[in-house]
Amino acid sequence: MPGKHATFSPSSSPSWMACAGYINALNLLPPAERDISSAASLEGSCGHYLIANALEGGLLPSEFTGKKVHWDEDAAEPAVLVTEDLAAAADTCVAKVRERVTYYEALGFEVEMRVEQRVFPGKLFLAPTDECWGSGDVILIISRDNVVVMLEIIDHKLGSGVWVEANSSQLALYGLGVVAEVSSMHPDIWPTGGVRTTIIQPRHHLSNPDDPCRSHDWTRDDMELFRLEVSVAYEAAKKPDATRTPGEKQCRFCPYRAHCPELRAHALREATSIFEQVPVITGEVITQADEQLLEEQPYLQDPATLGPEKTKRILDATPLVRSWLNAVEAHAQKQALRGARYPGWKLVQGRRTYNFGDEEAVAKALQGSARTKDHGGKKLVKADYTETKLMSVAQIRKRLKPSLAPKTWAKVEAQIVETPGKPVLAPASDPRPEYK
Repeated sequence: MPGKHATFSPSSSPSWMACAGYINALNLLPPAERDISSAASLEGSCGHYLIANALEGGLLPSEFTGKKVHWDEDAAEPAVLVTEDLAAAADTCVAKVRERVTYYEALGFEVEMRVEQRVFPGKLFLAPTDECWGSGDVILIISRDNVVVMLEIIDHKLGSGVWVEANSSQLALYGLGVVAEVSSMHPDIWPTGGVRTTIIQPRHHLSNPDDPCRSHDWTRDDMELFRLEVSVAYEAAKKPDATRTPGEKQCRFCPYRAHCPELRAHALREATSIFEQVPVITGEVITQADEQLLEEQPYLQDPATLGPEKTKRILDATPLVRSWLNAVEAHAQKQALRGARYPGWKLVQGRRTYNFGDEEAVAKALQGSARTKDHGGKKLVKADYTETKLMSVAQIRKRLKPSLAPKTWAKVEAQIVETPGKPVLAPASDPRPEYK
Protein backbone atom coordinates (compact mmCIF):
# COMPACT_ATOMS: atom_id res chain seq x y z
CA MET A 1 0.00 0.00 0.00
CA PRO A 2 1.21 3.55 -0.70
CA GLY A 3 2.55 5.51 2.25
CA LYS A 4 1.45 8.90 3.49
CA HIS A 5 3.25 10.78 0.70
CA ALA A 6 4.05 9.69 -2.84
CA THR A 7 7.61 10.23 -4.06
CA PHE A 8 6.37 11.66 -7.36
CA SER A 9 3.21 13.26 -6.06
CA PRO A 10 0.99 15.42 -8.31
CA SER A 11 1.18 18.28 -5.78
CA SER A 12 5.00 18.38 -6.00
CA SER A 13 5.06 17.94 -9.80
CA PRO A 14 5.86 21.64 -10.46
CA SER A 15 9.16 20.90 -8.68
CA TRP A 16 10.16 17.45 -9.98
CA MET A 17 9.03 18.16 -13.55
CA ALA A 18 11.06 21.40 -13.72
CA CYS A 19 14.04 20.21 -11.65
CA ALA A 20 15.09 16.63 -12.34
CA GLY A 21 17.30 16.58 -9.23
CA TYR A 22 14.48 17.55 -6.86
CA ILE A 23 13.69 14.02 -5.61
CA ASN A 24 17.36 13.09 -5.09
CA ALA A 25 17.87 16.37 -3.22
CA LEU A 26 15.02 15.58 -0.82
CA ASN A 27 16.63 12.23 -0.07
CA LEU A 28 19.72 14.08 1.16
CA LEU A 29 17.68 15.65 3.96
CA PRO A 30 16.73 14.05 7.28
CA PRO A 31 13.13 12.73 7.07
CA ALA A 32 11.87 15.41 9.48
CA GLU A 33 13.01 18.17 7.10
CA ARG A 34 11.45 16.78 3.91
CA ASP A 35 7.89 17.80 4.70
CA ILE A 36 7.44 21.51 5.36
CA SER A 37 4.39 22.09 7.52
CA SER A 38 3.05 25.54 8.33
CA ALA A 39 0.02 27.17 9.89
CA ALA A 40 -1.29 27.85 6.38
CA SER A 41 -0.90 24.22 5.28
CA LEU A 42 -2.59 22.97 8.48
CA GLU A 43 -5.48 25.36 7.89
CA GLY A 44 -5.71 24.15 4.29
CA SER A 45 -5.89 20.52 5.39
CA CYS A 46 -8.60 21.40 7.88
CA GLY A 47 -10.57 23.25 5.18
CA HIS A 48 -10.33 20.29 2.80
CA TYR A 49 -11.64 18.01 5.54
CA LEU A 50 -14.62 20.32 6.14
CA ILE A 51 -15.43 20.46 2.41
CA ALA A 52 -15.23 16.70 1.98
CA ASN A 53 -17.36 16.18 5.08
CA ALA A 54 -20.07 18.50 3.71
CA LEU A 55 -20.07 16.96 0.22
CA GLU A 56 -20.46 13.51 1.74
CA GLY A 57 -23.59 14.59 3.61
CA GLY A 58 -22.18 16.21 6.74
CA LEU A 59 -22.59 19.70 8.15
CA LEU A 60 -21.57 22.77 6.20
CA PRO A 61 -18.14 24.19 7.12
CA SER A 62 -19.81 27.30 8.56
CA GLU A 63 -21.37 25.09 11.26
CA PHE A 64 -17.84 24.63 12.66
CA THR A 65 -17.03 28.36 12.92
CA GLY A 66 -15.26 29.16 16.17
CA LYS A 67 -14.58 25.50 16.92
CA LYS A 68 -11.34 23.55 16.84
CA VAL A 69 -11.28 20.67 14.38
CA HIS A 70 -8.89 17.72 14.22
CA TRP A 71 -9.31 16.20 10.77
CA ASP A 72 -6.96 13.24 11.06
CA GLU A 73 -7.04 11.13 14.19
CA ASP A 74 -3.81 9.37 13.18
CA ALA A 75 -1.85 12.57 12.56
CA ALA A 76 0.28 14.42 15.09
CA GLU A 77 -0.80 17.88 13.86
CA PRO A 78 -2.76 20.03 16.33
CA ALA A 79 -6.44 20.82 15.95
CA VAL A 80 -7.17 23.96 13.91
CA LEU A 81 -9.50 26.78 14.92
CA VAL A 82 -12.09 27.27 12.17
CA THR A 83 -12.24 31.01 11.57
CA GLU A 84 -15.18 32.72 9.91
CA ASP A 85 -13.00 33.45 6.87
CA LEU A 86 -11.93 29.81 6.45
CA ALA A 87 -15.49 28.57 6.91
CA ALA A 88 -16.83 31.04 4.33
CA ALA A 89 -14.20 29.97 1.78
CA ALA A 90 -14.96 26.28 2.39
CA ASP A 91 -18.71 26.95 2.12
CA THR A 92 -18.08 28.58 -1.25
CA CYS A 93 -16.20 25.52 -2.49
CA VAL A 94 -19.06 23.24 -1.42
CA ALA A 95 -21.64 25.46 -3.13
CA LYS A 96 -19.66 25.65 -6.39
CA VAL A 97 -19.22 21.87 -6.58
CA ARG A 98 -22.94 21.38 -6.06
CA GLU A 99 -23.66 23.98 -8.74
CA ARG A 100 -21.47 22.00 -11.16
CA VAL A 101 -23.35 18.78 -10.45
CA THR A 102 -26.74 20.50 -10.86
CA TYR A 103 -25.60 22.05 -14.15
CA TYR A 104 -24.62 18.71 -15.71
CA GLU A 105 -27.74 16.99 -14.43
CA ALA A 106 -29.91 19.75 -15.92
CA LEU A 107 -28.35 18.91 -19.31
CA GLY A 108 -29.49 15.32 -18.95
CA PHE A 109 -26.19 13.73 -17.85
CA GLU A 110 -25.64 11.27 -15.04
CA VAL A 111 -23.01 12.53 -12.60
CA GLU A 112 -20.94 10.36 -10.30
CA MET A 113 -19.14 12.47 -7.68
CA ARG A 114 -16.08 11.08 -5.95
CA VAL A 115 -14.62 12.99 -2.99
CA GLU A 116 -10.97 12.69 -1.93
CA GLN A 117 -10.53 9.91 -4.49
CA ARG A 118 -7.05 8.36 -4.65
CA VAL A 119 -5.79 8.09 -8.24
CA PHE A 120 -2.67 6.57 -9.80
CA PRO A 121 -1.52 8.60 -12.83
CA GLY A 122 1.80 6.72 -12.94
CA LYS A 123 -0.01 3.78 -14.52
CA LEU A 124 0.07 5.72 -17.80
CA PHE A 125 3.85 6.32 -17.79
CA LEU A 126 5.03 3.08 -16.17
CA ALA A 127 5.62 4.47 -12.66
CA PRO A 128 4.96 2.05 -9.78
CA THR A 129 1.68 2.80 -8.01
CA ASP A 130 3.47 3.49 -4.72
CA GLU A 131 5.64 6.16 -6.39
CA CYS A 132 3.06 8.32 -8.17
CA TRP A 133 -0.39 8.77 -6.68
CA GLY A 134 -2.51 11.52 -5.23
CA SER A 135 -6.00 12.35 -3.97
CA GLY A 136 -8.30 14.45 -6.11
CA ASP A 137 -10.49 16.79 -4.05
CA VAL A 138 -13.54 16.20 -6.25
CA ILE A 139 -13.85 14.08 -9.39
CA LEU A 140 -16.99 14.25 -11.50
CA ILE A 141 -17.56 11.38 -13.93
CA ILE A 142 -20.18 12.62 -16.38
CA SER A 143 -21.92 10.03 -18.52
CA ARG A 144 -24.97 9.35 -20.61
CA ASP A 145 -26.43 5.92 -21.22
CA ASN A 146 -23.56 4.39 -19.24
CA VAL A 147 -20.94 5.93 -21.56
CA VAL A 148 -18.52 8.45 -20.05
CA VAL A 149 -18.52 11.66 -22.07
CA MET A 150 -16.50 13.96 -19.81
CA LEU A 151 -14.40 14.08 -16.64
CA GLU A 152 -14.03 17.10 -14.40
CA ILE A 153 -11.34 17.28 -11.73
CA ILE A 154 -11.95 20.02 -9.15
CA ASP A 155 -9.26 21.25 -6.77
CA HIS A 156 -9.90 23.55 -3.81
CA LYS A 157 -7.23 26.15 -3.12
CA LEU A 158 -7.96 27.85 0.20
CA GLY A 159 -4.82 30.00 0.32
CA SER A 160 -4.64 33.65 -0.65
CA GLY A 161 -0.94 33.93 -1.48
CA VAL A 162 -0.20 31.79 -4.54
CA TRP A 163 -2.39 31.97 -7.64
CA VAL A 164 -2.82 28.53 -9.18
CA GLU A 165 -3.66 28.09 -12.86
CA ALA A 166 -6.34 25.60 -13.90
CA ASN A 167 -3.94 23.92 -16.35
CA SER A 168 -1.41 23.12 -13.61
CA SER A 169 0.54 19.86 -13.80
CA GLN A 170 -1.01 18.79 -10.48
CA LEU A 171 -4.53 18.77 -11.90
CA ALA A 172 -3.39 17.30 -15.20
CA LEU A 173 -1.83 14.38 -13.31
CA TYR A 174 -5.09 13.84 -11.44
CA GLY A 175 -6.73 13.80 -14.87
CA LEU A 176 -4.34 11.10 -16.07
CA GLY A 177 -5.08 9.10 -12.93
CA VAL A 178 -8.82 9.19 -13.54
CA VAL A 179 -8.32 8.35 -17.21
CA ALA A 180 -6.20 5.36 -16.17
CA GLU A 181 -9.01 4.04 -14.00
CA VAL A 182 -12.05 4.91 -16.08
CA SER A 183 -10.60 3.85 -19.43
CA SER A 184 -10.41 0.26 -18.22
CA MET A 185 -14.19 0.33 -17.78
CA HIS A 186 -15.09 2.67 -20.66
CA PRO A 187 -12.65 2.34 -23.60
CA ASP A 188 -14.10 5.31 -25.49
CA ILE A 189 -14.13 8.11 -22.92
CA TRP A 190 -13.15 10.93 -25.31
CA PRO A 191 -16.11 11.32 -27.68
CA THR A 192 -16.91 14.95 -26.87
CA GLY A 193 -15.98 16.55 -23.59
CA GLY A 194 -12.47 15.36 -22.77
CA VAL A 195 -11.10 16.33 -19.36
CA ARG A 196 -11.82 19.59 -17.57
CA THR A 197 -9.63 20.72 -14.68
CA THR A 198 -11.08 23.36 -12.36
CA ILE A 199 -9.61 25.46 -9.57
CA ILE A 200 -11.82 27.01 -6.88
CA GLN A 201 -9.84 29.67 -5.00
CA PRO A 202 -12.19 31.97 -3.06
CA ARG A 203 -9.66 33.87 -0.93
CA HIS A 204 -7.22 35.09 -3.58
CA HIS A 205 -7.60 38.76 -4.41
CA LEU A 206 -7.54 38.05 -8.16
CA SER A 207 -10.50 35.67 -7.95
CA ASN A 208 -13.97 36.85 -8.89
CA PRO A 209 -15.86 37.00 -5.55
CA ASP A 210 -19.07 35.83 -7.25
CA ASP A 211 -17.44 32.98 -9.17
CA PRO A 212 -13.94 32.09 -7.93
CA CYS A 213 -13.69 29.16 -10.39
CA ARG A 214 -11.45 28.83 -13.43
CA SER A 215 -11.28 25.86 -15.74
CA HIS A 216 -9.11 24.42 -18.47
CA ASP A 217 -10.33 21.91 -21.05
CA TRP A 218 -7.99 19.18 -22.23
CA THR A 219 -8.58 17.28 -25.45
CA ARG A 220 -7.36 13.75 -25.91
CA ASP A 221 -4.33 15.07 -27.84
CA ASP A 222 -3.59 17.58 -25.06
CA MET A 223 -3.56 14.84 -22.44
CA GLU A 224 -1.39 12.59 -24.59
CA LEU A 225 1.18 15.37 -25.06
CA PHE A 226 1.18 15.98 -21.31
CA ARG A 227 1.56 12.26 -20.65
CA LEU A 228 4.67 12.22 -22.85
CA GLU A 229 6.04 15.33 -21.11
CA VAL A 230 5.57 13.89 -17.63
CA SER A 231 7.01 10.54 -18.74
CA VAL A 232 10.23 12.26 -19.88
CA ALA A 233 10.40 14.25 -16.62
CA TYR A 234 9.85 11.10 -14.56
CA GLU A 235 12.64 9.19 -16.32
CA ALA A 236 15.03 12.15 -15.92
CA ALA A 237 14.24 12.44 -12.20
CA LYS A 238 14.90 8.72 -11.67
CA LYS A 239 18.55 9.04 -12.70
CA PRO A 240 21.09 8.94 -9.82
CA ASP A 241 22.90 11.97 -11.28
CA ALA A 242 19.77 13.97 -12.15
CA THR A 243 20.58 17.63 -12.68
CA ARG A 244 19.21 20.26 -10.32
CA THR A 245 17.78 23.27 -12.17
CA PRO A 246 16.98 26.38 -10.07
CA GLY A 247 13.89 28.38 -10.88
CA GLU A 248 11.29 30.43 -9.06
CA LYS A 249 8.44 27.91 -9.31
CA GLN A 250 10.39 24.76 -8.44
CA CYS A 251 12.42 26.38 -5.66
CA ARG A 252 9.57 28.23 -3.94
CA PHE A 253 8.54 25.39 -1.61
CA CYS A 254 11.57 23.12 -1.95
CA PRO A 255 12.80 21.93 1.49
CA TYR A 256 16.35 21.57 0.12
CA ARG A 257 16.71 25.12 -1.15
CA ALA A 258 18.81 26.35 1.81
CA HIS A 259 21.39 23.64 1.04
CA CYS A 260 21.23 23.62 -2.77
CA PRO A 261 24.62 24.55 -4.34
CA GLU A 262 22.97 25.11 -7.73
CA LEU A 263 20.51 27.61 -6.27
CA ARG A 264 23.31 29.28 -4.30
CA ALA A 265 25.46 29.60 -7.44
CA HIS A 266 22.52 30.89 -9.45
CA ALA A 267 21.67 33.48 -6.79
CA LEU A 268 25.33 34.55 -6.68
CA ARG A 269 25.45 34.94 -10.46
CA GLU A 270 22.30 37.02 -10.41
CA ALA A 271 23.56 39.16 -7.52
CA THR A 272 26.92 39.64 -9.28
CA SER A 273 25.15 40.84 -12.41
CA ILE A 274 23.23 43.36 -10.30
CA PHE A 275 26.12 44.60 -8.15
CA GLU A 276 28.65 45.09 -10.91
CA GLN A 277 31.00 47.29 -8.85
CA VAL A 278 31.22 46.27 -5.23
CA PRO A 279 33.59 48.43 -3.14
CA VAL A 280 35.89 46.48 -0.82
CA ILE A 281 35.83 47.56 2.83
CA THR A 282 38.66 45.81 4.69
CA GLY A 283 38.50 47.12 8.27
CA GLU A 284 35.85 46.55 10.93
CA VAL A 285 35.40 50.31 11.32
CA ILE A 286 34.40 52.37 8.27
CA THR A 287 36.96 55.09 7.77
CA GLN A 288 36.60 58.43 6.03
CA ALA A 289 38.34 56.89 3.00
CA ASP A 290 35.82 54.06 3.02
CA GLU A 291 32.95 56.52 3.11
CA GLN A 292 34.42 58.34 0.12
CA LEU A 293 34.78 55.02 -1.72
CA LEU A 294 31.15 54.16 -1.00
CA GLU A 295 30.10 57.55 -2.29
CA GLU A 296 32.15 57.15 -5.47
CA GLN A 297 31.12 53.51 -6.09
CA PRO A 298 27.60 53.07 -4.71
CA TYR A 299 26.73 49.41 -5.13
CA LEU A 300 23.17 49.95 -3.83
CA GLN A 301 22.11 52.53 -6.36
CA ASP A 302 19.21 54.92 -6.13
CA PRO A 303 16.43 53.14 -8.09
CA ALA A 304 15.87 56.33 -10.09
CA THR A 305 19.38 55.99 -11.57
CA LEU A 306 19.21 52.32 -12.61
CA GLY A 307 17.80 52.64 -16.10
CA PRO A 308 15.34 50.24 -17.81
CA GLU A 309 17.77 47.38 -18.58
CA LYS A 310 19.30 47.14 -15.11
CA THR A 311 15.89 47.53 -13.50
CA LYS A 312 14.67 44.59 -15.60
CA ARG A 313 17.66 42.44 -14.54
CA ILE A 314 16.97 43.18 -10.90
CA LEU A 315 13.26 42.44 -11.24
CA ASP A 316 14.01 39.17 -13.03
CA ALA A 317 16.53 38.09 -10.40
CA THR A 318 14.62 39.17 -7.30
CA PRO A 319 12.20 36.21 -6.81
CA LEU A 320 14.89 33.52 -6.92
CA VAL A 321 17.46 35.47 -4.88
CA ARG A 322 14.75 36.27 -2.33
CA SER A 323 13.77 32.58 -2.25
CA TRP A 324 17.35 31.59 -1.39
CA LEU A 325 17.67 34.32 1.27
CA ASN A 326 14.36 33.21 2.82
CA ALA A 327 15.59 29.62 2.82
CA VAL A 328 18.81 30.61 4.60
CA GLU A 329 16.83 32.54 7.22
CA ALA A 330 14.40 29.63 7.77
CA HIS A 331 17.26 27.15 8.07
CA ALA A 332 19.15 29.38 10.55
CA GLN A 333 16.02 29.77 12.67
CA LYS A 334 15.41 26.02 12.70
CA GLN A 335 19.01 25.34 13.70
CA ALA A 336 18.87 28.06 16.38
CA LEU A 337 15.88 26.28 17.92
CA ARG A 338 18.09 23.19 18.11
CA GLY A 339 20.81 25.09 19.95
CA ALA A 340 22.95 26.64 17.21
CA ARG A 341 24.25 30.16 17.86
CA TYR A 342 25.10 32.85 15.32
CA PRO A 343 27.33 35.81 16.30
CA GLY A 344 25.29 38.99 16.56
CA TRP A 345 21.93 37.19 16.46
CA LYS A 346 19.59 35.65 19.01
CA LEU A 347 16.18 33.97 19.25
CA VAL A 348 13.37 36.12 20.64
CA GLN A 349 9.66 35.51 21.25
CA GLY A 350 7.61 36.54 18.24
CA ARG A 351 4.46 38.60 18.35
CA ARG A 352 1.56 37.13 20.32
CA THR A 353 -1.85 36.84 18.67
CA TYR A 354 -5.27 36.92 20.28
CA ASN A 355 -8.48 35.35 18.98
CA PHE A 356 -11.85 34.47 20.38
CA GLY A 357 -12.20 30.76 21.05
CA ASP A 358 -16.01 30.90 20.72
CA GLU A 359 -17.26 33.89 18.73
CA GLU A 360 -20.91 32.96 19.33
CA ALA A 361 -20.38 33.14 23.09
CA VAL A 362 -18.78 36.60 22.74
CA ALA A 363 -21.66 37.88 20.60
CA LYS A 364 -24.16 36.45 23.11
CA ALA A 365 -22.37 38.18 26.00
CA LEU A 366 -22.40 41.53 24.21
CA GLN A 367 -25.90 41.36 22.73
CA GLY A 368 -28.20 43.67 24.70
CA SER A 369 -25.57 44.44 27.33
CA ALA A 370 -25.67 47.99 28.63
CA ARG A 371 -22.75 50.38 28.65
CA THR A 372 -21.76 51.76 32.04
CA LYS A 373 -23.53 54.94 33.16
CA ASP A 374 -20.48 57.13 32.58
CA HIS A 375 -20.61 55.98 28.92
CA GLY A 376 -24.29 56.77 28.43
CA GLY A 377 -25.84 53.56 29.75
CA LYS A 378 -27.26 52.62 26.35
CA LYS A 379 -27.66 49.01 25.34
CA LEU A 380 -25.31 47.59 22.72
CA VAL A 381 -26.68 46.79 19.29
CA LYS A 382 -25.11 44.38 16.80
CA ALA A 383 -23.44 47.20 14.85
CA ASP A 384 -21.47 48.13 17.97
CA TYR A 385 -19.44 44.90 17.91
CA THR A 386 -19.61 43.70 14.30
CA GLU A 387 -18.59 45.07 10.94
CA THR A 388 -18.97 42.30 8.35
CA LYS A 389 -18.22 39.88 11.19
CA LEU A 390 -17.41 40.01 14.88
CA MET A 391 -14.70 42.58 15.58
CA SER A 392 -11.25 41.38 16.53
CA VAL A 393 -10.03 41.15 20.11
CA ALA A 394 -7.98 44.33 19.64
CA GLN A 395 -10.95 46.27 18.23
CA ILE A 396 -13.33 45.21 21.01
CA ARG A 397 -10.71 46.00 23.66
CA LYS A 398 -10.21 49.48 22.24
CA ARG A 399 -13.79 50.40 21.38
CA LEU A 400 -15.94 48.61 23.92
CA LYS A 401 -13.98 47.50 27.00
CA PRO A 402 -13.90 50.96 28.66
CA SER A 403 -17.69 51.20 28.43
CA LEU A 404 -18.62 47.65 29.47
CA ALA A 405 -19.67 46.51 32.90
CA PRO A 406 -17.01 44.34 34.54
CA LYS A 407 -19.38 41.34 34.49
CA THR A 408 -19.90 41.66 30.72
CA TRP A 409 -16.21 42.13 30.03
CA ALA A 410 -15.39 39.07 32.14
CA LYS A 411 -17.61 36.96 29.84
CA VAL A 412 -15.85 38.36 26.77
CA GLU A 413 -12.38 38.02 28.26
CA ALA A 414 -13.06 34.36 29.13
CA GLN A 415 -13.23 33.61 25.38
CA ILE A 416 -9.91 35.24 24.49
CA VAL A 417 -7.33 32.70 23.41
CA GLU A 418 -3.72 33.86 23.50
CA THR A 419 -1.36 32.20 21.04
CA PRO A 420 2.32 32.76 21.89
CA GLY A 421 4.41 34.10 19.05
CA LYS A 422 6.79 31.67 17.41
CA PRO A 423 10.50 32.20 18.15
CA VAL A 424 12.23 34.33 15.52
CA LEU A 425 15.83 35.29 14.87
CA ALA A 426 16.62 38.92 15.58
CA PRO A 427 19.79 41.01 15.87
CA ALA A 428 21.48 40.86 19.26
CA SER A 429 20.59 44.55 19.74
CA ASP A 430 16.85 43.73 19.73
CA PRO A 431 15.40 44.83 23.11
CA ARG A 432 13.38 41.64 23.54
CA PRO A 433 14.86 39.07 25.92
CA GLU A 434 16.49 35.98 24.45
CA TYR A 435 14.13 33.08 23.94
CA LYS A 436 14.69 30.17 26.29
